[in-house]
Amino acid sequence: MWIIAFHLSFTTNSCVCTKQCLAVEQRSYAIIHIHAPTPLYIDPRMLPLAEGRRVALVDDVISSGASITAGLKLLRSKDIDPIVVGAAMLQSERWRPALCAIGESWPERTRACFSTPLLERGEDGLWHPAATPGSSP
Repeated sequence: MWIIAFHLSFTTNSCVCTKQCLAVEQRSYAIIHIHAPTPLYIDPRMLPLAEGRRVALVDDVISSGASITAGLKLLRSKDIDPIVVGAAMLQSERWRPALCAIGESWPERTRACFSTPLLERGEDGLWHPAATPGSSP
């Protein structure tokens, strides 16, 4: 996950933090992954790069919304309000309720290069889009 701060002149961009290098005054939010929770931190030395700037929160994939929600909550704790959330891929629509829970506007402020449906293995052994509740098979 990256937080990118845009200077008002739009001439330079600054990377503020990643999952590998982040720390905020002993305050973090757990990010739930398949294997284990991973804490997310912001390096306090990098905060001046984001404060008062136009900020985008970017991740590679948004699936359940847990990681991106943790990032948004962490930024909120530092009075940083990103203008957009970006991802290379949106995996299914499962992320929408998680983002709505922290702000109704977040699903509309989320952008990606492409999205994919949630897949499940069919009786034929092939992968098909998973049936959503209330839809016809």
